[in-house]
Amino acid sequence: MKKILFIAGILLLVNPFVAYSIEVGCNMTVSGYLKNETAVRTHELDDLLKIEHTAQIEAEYRISDNLHVFGIVREFYDSVFDAEEKYRENRNLLSRTRGINWLRELYLDYYSTNLDIRIGKQQVVWGTTVGMKILDIVNPDDQREYVLDDFADSRIPLWMLKAEWSPKVNGTLQFLFIPDFKHNFISPAGSPFTYQAVTLGAEKVGALERLGYHVHENAIRPAKTFENSKIGLRWLDVFKGFEYSLNWLHGYEYSTVKGPSGAILPRVIIPGPPGLPPLGSTMILESKHPQVEYFGGSFTKTVTAGYLRGLTTRGEFVYTHGHKNGYGVEGSQVGIAKVDMWKSALVVEKYVITNWLVEFQYIMMGLTREKEHGYRFLLGPTQGTLDQVETFLTLMVSTDFFYERLKAKTLIVYGDNNDWRFSPRFDFEATDKINVALGFHFFNGHRNGLNGEFRDNDEVYTEIKYSF
Repeated sequence: MKKILFIAGILLLVNPFVAYSIEVGCNMTVSGYLKNETAVRTHELDDLLKIEHTAQIEAEYRISDNLHVFGIVREFYDSVFDAEEKYRENRNLLSRTRGINWLRELYLDYYSTNLDIRIGKQQVVWGTTVGMKILDIVNPDDQREYVLDDFADSRIPLWMLKAEWSPKVNGTLQFLFIPDFKHNFISPAGSPFTYQAVTLGAEKVGALERLGYHVHENAIRPAKTFENSKIGLRWLDVFKGFEYSLNWLHGYEYSTVKGPSGAILPRVIIPGPPGLPPLGSTMILESKHPQVEYFGGSFTKTVTAGYLRGLTTRGEFVYTHGHKNGYGVEGSQVGIAKVDMWKSALVVEKYVITNWLVEFQYIMMGLTREKEHGYRFLLGPTQGTLDQVETFLTLMVSTDFFYERLKAKTLIVYGDNNDWRFSPRFDFEATDKINVALGFHFFNGHRNGLNGEFRDNDEVYTEIKYSF
């Protein structure tokens, strides 16, 4: 991290008044930013949630007109794990960039008339919904801050091959070959944004260990082999102003299902509580990634005439075949079963009063059945019981003032079980290089809801970003 900060500091010092990117010779462009994000709980302003410092450098080198190399290096350090003693247990896991993840992206682009190829570490975006992901399924997620981060920052890039062939003017066939695998990153128990299911799991493991059991958690990841690679296809076309896509993806889910795989009995048998193996046994909890197939599609249509001129409608849908889900009672999983899952979103957006953009989303997600062996299926992050169909409504309103120097945006997410989030944000462009932001996240609802589980985490945050 010191090296990255030193390089960024030199670039800022020697180029304090130039535009956002720096031309290095004729064929290379370098840009980047330094950023600080600080958040505190609104009801306890001395309770810090993050003090995150980020340095990012982006570079593009043009080998020729049709061959480019692009890379992003990013380091971050969160000082909250030094400032708040209650989070120090997770310091090594959460406080800084892990392993070689400082190499955010690195890929080679080849451009031609009908064929574009990108090979390397990258993100691929299929879905465009706000606040919740529907068709954005190609890359795993970093959920250390729930879904509060910008999706471009929370996606975990993967090494892959992306090829796009255009057999017609408006039609493009995209092919993905992804031999790399990373799982969704979930905050461990005791972190600022720990899912309730993780906390409940840690409490149950602790209770078993206090009884005299040895608990071993075994995470089984798919081997990075040719057979386990993800394969994806997308057909994107425009027909008389109607844009649509057909999507297919085959591979392993990035989220896991966790359950007991048995127990290793001790040599000396001491009876345990009813329904449990003898005391002193080693109980093994396995987490696995189901192999699934995704079938999806999207559409976009903008009205260009009449009273609804300027109105844009969008839609996304994805069906997951082979998904596995836990079932049981509220807060306690009994077993795991295979059940297909689907998600859909209908989006309407329009500019009103000149520069006020209003975007409404109607989101539904569900399972192909509600119960297994008489038990309800459970919501993974909270272990709350699921309805067969869950509905969410979102509303985002954004505008700008002072010739786009001041931007305001508010996102409201509401679930049909009175589960909601309210997130206003204000950005002020102090100079061409410095942006200052102030924002809030308010949560409410039942503890077993996606947002209600964080109702004690209402926060106010500031962001200062220096771009070059």
